[in-house]
Amino acid sequence: MLIEFKRELLKSICKFHRGLYAILIITVLLSGFSGTVISQKFMVYNLCLVASAFFIDELLMHFVDKTTMFYYTVRSFLFVFGIAISIGFIREMPRYMLCIYMIWGLSVVSEDSFLSNILDEYGIIPRRLALTIIISIGVVLNFWDELEGTWAVGFFFFVAAMVVTSFIDYILISRSIKVYDEKLTGQTLRNDDLIKENEDLKTLQERVEQVNNEINLQKIELTKANKDLEALNRETRSLIDVMKFFSDSYDVEMNANMMVSNIMNIKDPDICTMFIDRNVYGNEEPHREILVSDPSFTKVAADDTKEIFDYIKLRNIIDPLFLCKDNNFMFPYFINIGICNAVAIPAIENGKVYGVLIVASMEERFFDNGLAFYESSVTDFTADLISDRLYLKTVDMAKKDGLTQIYNRYYFNEFYNKLIEDKGHSKNGSLTVAMFDIDFFKNINDTYGHLAGDEVLKNIAGICAEYAERHGGSAVRYGGEEFAIVFSDKNIDESYAILRDLHKDIKNSVINFNGTYIRINVSIGLASYPETNSDIHDVLDSADRALYYSKENGRGMIVIYGREEEALNENFSY
Repeated sequence: MLIEFKRELLKSICKFHRGLYAILIITVLLSGFSGTVISQKFMVYNLCLVASAFFIDELLMHFVDKTTMFYYTVRSFLFVFGIAISIGFIREMPRYMLCIYMIWGLSVVSEDSFLSNILDEYGIIPRRLALTIIISIGVVLNFWDELEGTWAVGFFFFVAAMVVTSFIDYILISRSIKVYDEKLTGQTLRNDDLIKENEDLKTLQERVEQVNNEINLQKIELTKANKDLEALNRETRSLIDVMKFFSDSYDVEMNANMMVSNIMNIKDPDICTMFIDRNVYGNEEPHREILVSDPSFTKVAADDTKEIFDYIKLRNIIDPLFLCKDNNFMFPYFINIGICNAVAIPAIENGKVYGVLIVASMEERFFDNGLAFYESSVTDFTADLISDRLYLKTVDMAKKDGLTQIYNRYYFNEFYNKLIEDKGHSKNGSLTVAMFDIDFFKNINDTYGHLAGDEVLKNIAGICAEYAERHGGSAVRYGGEEFAIVFSDKNIDESYAILRDLHKDIKNSVINFNGTYIRINVSIGLASYPETNSDIHDVLDSADRALYYSKENGRGMIVIYGREEEALNENFSY
């Protein structure tokens, strides 16, 4: 029988017992004080019996959860209680007390059906019979003198009916309890199964939730990985496109602009600037490429970039240098303009810093994905810079005379033909050509040697190159001791004035060769389009004719084609 059922049943029985105990105590006390009880000891006996029964009730309630002790206690109590009542019946007592004790005894016998374990159904039958017989014997002994004739037969029928009724009562109650217990046990087992099934479902649900969480986490990680991969692919494609641009361009400054623009497009910083030191690719001044998201950043970027480069170059820092990271400023640059992340990537060639790439952003954690893209950009630019410089040097060598380092005749023919073609199409502007020849150059070689002659050639070329650069012209070693200067967009009079000063410098120059001082002079022929020649293709030949006229008529003169006689009257003694 389930312990919950027993507990509730005991509570109800104990309430009934307490009422019965109260009636017995009052009855015993009234009998004792009224003198109807023969012995005071018997009164004490009855009071002790009631107190013991009350104590046993409380003990049963206390041990109701202790299954084995509970049943042994009940059995022992019922057996002792039955004997105690029988002993009481042997003694003479008032009839009203006898009725109360009989009711009590019958209730005890009936309660045994409820309090017994259904598994003990074969042990309860002898116990009930024994208790019924003991109580009946006590009643018979107490009424022995009155049991005569019909009363005796009726009394025995009463006892038999009590026994049969008690037995039937047991059968009905025990079977009902057994059926109830079986149903309740079955429900309990099903409930236990449901509880276990619920626990299994809960465990399964937790596992499913855990798997779902892991799947969601993997989805998040996979999404992030895909985004990172897409960004990496985009960066890689952009670097390839930039390299293709580099391969088709030999303009270092244009390439620097392309690199900075690509970084702005791919990474979207707020400031991106590339600083290149002077004399890196033939540049006489440092070069800056600056792109910003806000025009107000331009001045700060320009000022700070030079200081950052000087700091890095002075210490020859070759690794990326964080200027500030997530508002942690390590250097006093880009402060108070909202920048919170900035890094400087040194540009290195042969272990030396020649420039710096600076990237800055107002975005938190801007460099969390690393600096590989920026470093690759600078590395690619450096490789292209070396290639461009080598190419330009090669091209320059092909264009220039190896001894004098001014343009040679091969390059002159190339750019001069293009120049007269452009001038011919435009029909505007002037084109002036001056042809030079060193007077008595053979005598210099014969007198001082060819090395001295080389020094003379280099001196003449240097002066011609200086004047040509100063006035927007081009100096050329035309061949041997012949030189030429081409002035674009200068008329004959402007060119003649320049050539007078050049001629003066050449004539007054003194060449020191191994302690020997050599003086030189040149003859110059000058022609111009459209002033001396209406056909631009004839200008070079006309300048050469004017030069020939100078050499044939005294040398050391500047002769304008078509105005040769003017040279004869001109004073060239400076």
